Amino acid sequence: MNRREKKVFIKKSNVLDLTPFRLLEHEKYNEFINVLLPRFNSKFPGAFFQSLLASDRKFIKIKLDEFGSETWNSIDGNTSVKQIITALRQKFGEKIEPAEERTGKFISMLYEQRYISFTELKD
Repeated sequence: MNRREKKVFIKKSNVLDLTPFRLLEHEKYNEFINVLLPRFNSKFPGAFFQSLLASDRKFIKIKLDEFGSETWNSIDGNTSVKQIITALRQKFGEKIEPAEERTGKFISMLYEQRYISFTELKD
């Protein structure tokens, strides 16, 4: 699927029915997650510059809150967004409401920023 076809597919799809998977690495910080975004994304010369940086400077750390961290941990390529929301409700109860809206927006933002993709979009 090319980029345009993916965009059309996402617009027509209900995000709750999609199955996300992570494109980026992460690290745990206390009970929260830091998503590790490479400072240089291009193959060349990005890989060259990335190799020159000290290991603690190779990534920009995107810090997630408790809801974001739990959502990120649930993204495994096998669990649908609807199932993730069910798990979040079980863990957080009323604190997560409105769960569909919050989680749907968060998942959409992760996709737009290219932190995740969906198994339904794999070629």
